[in-house]
Amino acid sequence: MENKHRRRHRADIETQHRELREMLGAIEASAELTQLLPMLEQLRAELQEHFADEEREDGGLAEAVGATAPRHLRRLAELLDEHRRLLETVDELIVRGRTLVNGPGRDLVRDARAFSRQLKRHETRETELLTDAVYADIGGG
Repeated sequence: MENKHRRRHRADIETQHRELREMLGAIEASAELTQLLPMLEQLRAELQEHFADEEREDGGLAEAVGATAPRHLRRLAELLDEHRRLLETVDELIVRGRTLVNGPGRDLVRDARAFSRQLKRHETRETELLTDAVYADIGGG
């Protein structure tokens, strides 16, 4: 029974690793901050749950590695310790992303839209001038 539990948990962790790799692939392919930020937030939530599963005393990685290959416990400890740093890094990325989206990024979008409206008005006035000059003054009127 105990071996069956370990095998099931190992399969769960392998499934989580596959899902995380898929999320990371989507993050690496993203070029839009507005799409990237929700992906990072989802990744953060998944990582927290995944790391908690790996760190569990009952059925976690320590139990699996310690039971089958105790010589790897130091490497495992290093990897488990890295979980905190990885979560801190993704938290920092999320904060930076929110700052850009809600601050300078939002301001840039607002300013670009205002510029677009200004340029459209300019082009409209040029068209009106050409219409008046060519059609009304020269040949139309």
